[in-house]
Amino acid sequence: MATHKSKRRQSLYNLLSKQVNVAVEGELAKSRAALLVWFLSVVKGFDEADAVEFICDGDGDGGIDGLLMETHETDDGNRYVVTAFQSKYPHQPSMVGEKEIAEFIARGERLQNVNSLRLLVEPSDREELRRLVERFRLEEKIEDGTVTFKLHFVTAGHAGGEARKLVEAHNHSRPDYVKVWDIDTLGPAIESYSAVAPAANVVCVPVSKSERLLVQASDYRTSVAAVRAQDIVQWPGIEDRSLFNLNVRRQLPANRVRSALDRATTRQIEHDRFLASHNGITVICRLLEVEADRIVMHDPSVVNGAQSIIAFFDNQDALT
Repeated sequence: MATHKSKRRQSLYNLLSKQVNVAVEGELAKSRAALLVWFLSVVKGFDEADAVEFICDGDGDGGIDGLLMETHETDDGNRYVVTAFQSKYPHQPSMVGEKEIAEFIARGERLQNVNSLRLLVEPSDREELRRLVERFRLEEKIEDGTVTFKLHFVTAGHAGGEARKLVEAHNHSRPDYVKVWDIDTLGPAIESYSAVAPAANVVCVPVSKSERLLVQASDYRTSVAAVRAQDIVQWPGIEDRSLFNLNVRRQLPANRVRSALDRATTRQIEHDRFLASHNGITVICRLLEVEADRIVMHDPSVVNGAQSIIAFFDNQDALT
């Protein structure tokens, strides 16, 4: 008899199969590439046409199905984060084992040394991977020491216990180095993409009376409040993006505004004046309760400010 977890996985898999754009899949040789386009557009915020540009769609890609480079402006010049992707789209939500993750990690590490990188892209059937490496001028950035790497494994299957332990072991010495996006992790994003409705969450926002304004208009209540970024990053639904279900843009890809946000959040000298120079975040919810020292939002959704919240979340170790 199927367990509740296996039934949910199959339901999510069926839903995901409908969402993976048929038109895009028709343009790509591999269904795994279509899954990766879906991931880059729904989770990472890229337009589908732009997402296709980061895909390696051939058989001889050396185990790398996509490369994405993000630029971060710092006081010492630009720094770059290159994320290598591998995508697996099985015919059912089957288990991904330790071996598959280990092989991907080994392939991803070949990107990070100039000599091994040249050998990786040398075969003639790796033209698409070579094109991305040259486009990002990756050899130059490795030699300059301005690039760091992340490895993301995206699958419609589910990661087994040993696979997760392997990921944890690698991330112990290099935090956030390896991430597995499987049917369980992607579940909230799959569900939110299929229905325009806020996620069923409750957010408690610590805020004193002196830091908030409350306006009652008919049956609607509006509050303007100063909220700590350290509290915001604890809100559920940031990583899986379900907090932004009612945001028409959901999440924007990395751009100059995001670079400025990263710079401001990682420089403590900016923190005292951040509130005065920021445009604010807009959250709507089904019910807003105002208590003595906190505001409680039921079924909230961020309709403006997703980029700011994700920047806070990604740089939370730097927040004060």
